[in-house]
Amino acid sequence: MVEPGRVVGYVMSRSTNRRISFVVRRDRRVAIGRYYAVRHPFYPDGPPVLLRVYQITSVNEEMDSGRVAVLAASAGLVPDYQSDLEYLLADCEVLGYRGEDGRVR
Repeated sequence: MVEPGRVVGYVMSRSTNRRISFVVRRDRRVAIGRYYAVRHPFYPDGPPVLLRVYQITSVNEEMDSGRVAVLAASAGLVPDYQSDLEYLLADCEVLGYRGEDGRVR
């Protein structure tokens, strides 16, 4: 993910030609409705693919059902490692890119 000269995250697997998810770097911020660009997976030297973020999800696998942190929280204990394991996942709509003929694809 590129924001004028800055990498803000890394594309996750299972992305499609209509939807891309990327994990946000801890030292970066992204926002819903903002535009970002990625290199095309088949044309890395070609034009960037334009994306728009439509959802940002906070993910912490230790807080999934049945995990120790959830059991501790239900007993009134506050797990102190919670934020260290948490990451943001941005879901994006693929808007397209300009092909060699100048048309948006």
